[in-house]
Amino acid sequence: MGKQRLTYVDTAKYLALWLVVLSHTEIWETNLSRFLFTFHVPLFFVFSGYTTSINGGGKSLIKGKFQRIIVPYLLYAFILGVKPNSLDVVFRIFYGSIQSTATVTASHLWFLPCFFISVLMYGVIERANIKSKYNLRLIFVPVLIVLSFLTSKDRYGEILPAGWFWGLNSAFTGCVLMYVGVVLRYCIKHFFLYVDNKWLKLLLSMGLVAFGVIITIPNLHNNVNIAYASYGIYPLFYGTVFVMSAAVLILAIVIDNSFSSIYGKYTLPIYAFHLLIMGVVNILLQKLGLTIYNVILQGCIVSVLTLFATTLVVQPIQKYAPNLVGEFK
Repeated sequence: MGKQRLTYVDTAKYLALWLVVLSHTEIWETNLSRFLFTFHVPLFFVFSGYTTSINGGGKSLIKGKFQRIIVPYLLYAFILGVKPNSLDVVFRIFYGSIQSTATVTASHLWFLPCFFISVLMYGVIERANIKSKYNLRLIFVPVLIVLSFLTSKDRYGEILPAGWFWGLNSAFTGCVLMYVGVVLRYCIKHFFLYVDNKWLKLLLSMGLVAFGVIITIPNLHNNVNIAYASYGIYPLFYGTVFVMSAAVLILAIVIDNSFSSIYGKYTLPIYAFHLLIMGVVNILLQKLGLTIYNVILQGCIVSVLTLFATTLVVQPIQKYAPNLVGEFK
């Protein structure tokens, strides 16, 4: 992909983050929320595969990702969690699954160790593929798909009550989604050789959203949630993620701007603190008597305010606690 950063991908991450925040508002039990859960977190795996290139040795890959993902995870888990006054609390945080962290810290942090495992698997496969004269992706990706399917909650239910260590079963899916990002990168790159009109791109993005809604309908009430390795109708899960990833990326290309592209690079602290900030936003709106009884409209307002307010804390975090954004000086 070269060394030049794709700013529109950072904008796409910012849009995806807004969808995650929106799904955690009052719309929680609506069909809109169920729709968002079929693809919003998977977007981050896809976008990672869209941009990730494997450089350097295996040790540098592990060290770099550990510092940028796992160290912030542990810091956030203890900052946002209950007082670590027992070995059980510490063990649950280190175990890292959504089931184990739910009662001791912010459960949405499950994503970070799971993402770390997915990126490592992707890196191992890509390094092996570079060294081989054969296309090893054609072997490893189908194996990952099978593992993802066999370890899904839909297949055998909850095999491990505490979940899988660092969300390993969801990480199988996450790594597959990174390769969805590789495919999507090829498609978008070649498609835009022929389309250069922003209005056509916008129309295409909206059309893909409409198509994504249609193909998700049979899966809407299957409690799709990658955190629990629950995918409903398995092929539809991947189809929805591919279509909606394309829609968000194309929209991001059209609306790419300095604000969203800058803060799209700092999705980690925004993701970590958004529920805390959302609680404050809800309290302020109630105190001011600005509660709206349409849950969709209320959710949209709360999510926008929450995302903006959380964005404001990024700069002081980066300045005074860079480890929380995965930076080490």
